[in-house]
Amino acid sequence: MAQQVANTFETYDAVGNREEVCAALAEAMPALPMKQHFITNVDIEFDGPDLARVRAMFYNPMILPGSTEVSECGGYYHHEFVRTEDGWKSTHLVEEPLWFLNRPGG
Repeated sequence: MAQQVANTFETYDAVGNREEVCAALAEAMPALPMKQHFITNVDIEFDGPDLARVRAMFYNPMILPGSTEVSECGGYYHHEFVRTEDGWKSTHLVEEPLWFLNRPGG
């Protein structure tokens, strides 16, 4: 089993390690008066006993700061996981946004 887990995350608004992205999200989320996050259609592909790739769809309805209308976005999360003695850990995440309705600025 692999023991070292390096976390890197590439999302629509932030790139960094898990702590950096979580800090950026913790700062940004209170500004959204309404938000919800759906993750669905999870597809897992194993590469041997200790590695896995995961693709999952996301859908996010939200009201953005200064708006009264709902905005929506969706796409895929692409994860890489490694099995450790403590269980499966995410080592890399890429967010692939595919669409955005009522995007700020058009």
